[in-house]
Amino acid sequence: MGPLVGGGIATLLSLMVLSRVVGDNPFYRFAQYLLIGVALGYAAAVLVGQTLVPSIVQAASTTSLPTLIVLGVSALLLLLLATRFGRQRASALANIPLAVLFGVGAAVALVGAARGTILPQLLDTVALRRLQATDVSAIAGTIVLVVAVVVTLVSFTYRQRGEKPSGIGFFVRRLGRGLVLATFGVFLASAVTTYLTALVNQIQIIADWFTQVGTLF
Repeated sequence: MGPLVGGGIATLLSLMVLSRVVGDNPFYRFAQYLLIGVALGYAAAVLVGQTLVPSIVQAASTTSLPTLIVLGVSALLLLLLATRFGRQRASALANIPLAVLFGVGAAVALVGAARGTILPQLLDTVALRRLQATDVSAIAGTIVLVVAVVVTLVSFTYRQRGEKPSGIGFFVRRLGRGLVLATFGVFLASAVTTYLTALVNQIQIIADWFTQVGTLF
């Protein structure tokens, strides 16, 4: 009975979300607000249970000076951020922890992008030793990769004012921009395929639930 009830709730919410196809309506808004509320509540519970409470317990039980300093600075930033609540008379102080948060986040994202995307792509591009392989497909793939990367980078160069679009440079820029558009098209097609797969799976789950209900009668 439990899976049947849970499947019924999931089916009802799914139908509420799918009702957006016919236009904005209260059922769709209810499902949307419920999803956002549950997500925020879960995030708040995880934040309190796995971040705030362990930090407070550690601060109450530790005697290490560096740890106390770190926790003290964290508590100070948290108190400054709390000025955004209430009447917000000193809300300008909240800009300090927000600046630290966004600054550290941007730095971590930049380092992650450099180490996880840019550097591996660069090393994979200059790995010309694969041209010595005996596999023709590997050699062709390496050549195509190097040419595509170079052409794409060249496409981001701009003509001087008054320069007429002609010559091999113009052709290379157009080809590079075509490669960029093709890449975006592949990403878009992949996203659409993922969404359609999720939609088909959800519709199949709804159909299975109705089948289970039909077997009870």
